[in-house]
Amino acid sequence: MFFQTLAIACGAGLASALLFVVAAKGTMLAALLAAFAPLPVMIAALSWTHWAGLLAVATGGFAISLALPAPLALVFAVGLAGPAWALARLALLADPPLEAEDVPPDAPRLWYPVARLAVWAAAAGIFVATGWAALLMWSTGSGLDFDAAVGVVARRLAPGLEALIGRGGLAQGVSALTFAEALLRALPPAAAASTTAMMLANLWVAGRIVELSGRMARPRAAVAFELTLPRAMLAALAGGLVVAFLGGLPGTLGWIVAAAAGAVFVLQGLATIHVLTRDWSQRRTALLALYLVVVFFAWSLAVIGLIGVADSLFGLRARSLSQSPPTGT
Repeated sequence: MFFQTLAIACGAGLASALLFVVAAKGTMLAALLAAFAPLPVMIAALSWTHWAGLLAVATGGFAISLALPAPLALVFAVGLAGPAWALARLALLADPPLEAEDVPPDAPRLWYPVARLAVWAAAAGIFVATGWAALLMWSTGSGLDFDAAVGVVARRLAPGLEALIGRGGLAQGVSALTFAEALLRALPPAAAASTTAMMLANLWVAGRIVELSGRMARPRAAVAFELTLPRAMLAALAGGLVVAFLGGLPGTLGWIVAAAAGAVFVLQGLATIHVLTRDWSQRRTALLALYLVVVFFAWSLAVIGLIGVADSLFGLRARSLSQSPPTGT
């Protein structure tokens, strides 16, 4: 059993490292594959204990350090695989714990709440995005002056962007330099939101895969009913938006926090929609249309996030469930 676990953990770490490295290709397919880099680590942790997941993190980081510069291995271990392992570890926490020897296997357990997993995923998104902002400032020697760092890098990128897009590709009055600065300022908040969503999506997929293998210790969660964020996330969202208008490094940190909090409120909004539409006769068609709108119109995420905020403030799902019992997710 030890050698089987060792082999699976090492294989998962190598697979995760390969998916991480393929992002350097810069293609749409490579970006899609890279988004699943946390998946092998989570599968190893959920199916073969969190020690297997931790070994997968170490294996992947070591493999990257042999083929690429050491800082990339650190980015992989600390910014991607590490948070993936931590989320999977949290998902397996229960009371009484799984490791308890004096508890029957079929004894009822209180599992780590889904909402707290979402909060920790948002924390991972904030951590990763803050790291990108710090890297940008460190690489330019700008100290804590984020605006200066953006200006330095934008001046480096502007000629290449102008050659790639062409003067006709930019809106009137927008220079390549201005466009580059806008992209760099948007990068940290985008990293916060995308990392948050990526971690939770991979955790969900990993749980389904491990469940199919028969090795999932935790029963499937009714996410649509259980994902109710604590009120502290409302404060984080509001505080982040307020601080965002200060500009400079504080403003960037504000946007990072707001983006990560907004991402989990979008998920709560989707959960709310799933619950409120559970009695609709054309529910599947309506949900399919909703997800198509999300894919083609990114602005719709803001509307769904507002639904999540409204659910936190006014208990939309709780009111609906009080009128009729839940019949599905």
